[in-house]
Amino acid sequence: MVTNLVVAGDPRLKAKAVAAKKKSMRSSTLHIDELNQRIDELETAIGQDKSGPIGRAFAIRAETNRKPKSKRKVNTE
Repeated sequence: MVTNLVVAGDPRLKAKAVAAKKKSMRSSTLHIDELNQRIDELETAIGQDKSGPIGRAFAIRAETNRKPKSKRKVNTE
């Protein structure tokens, strides 16, 4: 049998913890945005874009498909 009800913590401490968590999330998001912006700047500076790796993969596949698959002679008898 339950005789006492437990009241969840001090509302001021809860509010402080929630505010700290929100501040941390904003700070983390800001940091990630700054890193992504810096990556974009560096890619632009070296002439790299997002389609580069895709183009290289396409060229590799195309070259692989051009190679002869087999040098076996076909028996026509």
